[in-house]
Amino acid sequence: MKNLSKSSLHTILYDPEHHLLMNSWDIVNEQNFSIEEYKNEVRLWVDVCLKYKPKYCITDTRNFHYVVSKEIQKWSSDLALKEINYVINKFAIILSEKFLSQISLENTIERSIYNVSIDHKYFSDIEVAKKWLLPSY
Repeated sequence: MKNLSKSSLHTILYDPEHHLLMNSWDIVNEQNFSIEEYKNEVRLWVDVCLKYKPKYCITDTRNFHYVVSKEIQKWSSDLALKEINYVINKFAIILSEKFLSQISLENTIERSIYNVSIDHKYFSDIEVAKKWLLPSY
């Protein structure tokens, strides 16, 4: 895995052999970041998707402990629909344990991939997600 970006909030890795992009959110709550920082991280992820054009993506939200507002959900989904809707073929989402965060993230993701051809599935285990994305992994 090649480390493409690491901040206090978010890490983005890329496996060129498998065309797999992985990103993970680091312990995030209302006290340790701003909405602008979140937006910057989402923009960076979109830019990386456009540059590397991964076929597969895993987003690990287990340490994402922030409830995304409806306004930010719409902003995120509009950006994703506009920019990456045909780059990624399969998308695995590793869910957060915090219930409200999970719902807001699911809403954001569902809005982003509704009406596009991204096969997606939710998981609690990253290794199971990798096997679903890439059976030969």
